[in-house]
Amino acid sequence: MPTLEIGLWLLMVLPAAVFTFVQFTQFGTARVALQMIAMALFIGLSIIHAGGFEIATDTLTTMYNKNNMVIGTNSEHIVLIAGGENSTWLAWIFLSLSIFNITSLFREKVFNF
Repeated sequence: MPTLEIGLWLLMVLPAAVFTFVQFTQFGTARVALQMIAMALFIGLSIIHAGGFEIATDTLTTMYNKNNMVIGTNSEHIVLIAGGENSTWLAWIFLSLSIFNITSLFREKVFNF
């Protein structure tokens, strides 16, 4: 199953969420650019989760004796969000957040609400 690192996933989710909530503040002309970035990040996250990627991390620990010889290794696989069909609901949530960003952008710039 394809895996995406937790750190990369957080680097996509956190700015997208922050940039989405920026639209509720008086941020000036940069607000439009931040909404577009948030929309693109949410579309990317939606594609990642619809593709069946799991959000996980792998840790490898190597144990040495006093002569610096390897005596054992321990690997650990921590899954934050399971992949496959278990993450398609999250793809729909990210897609709806992307649609929310683009509709609020059109509402503000095209329809002047």
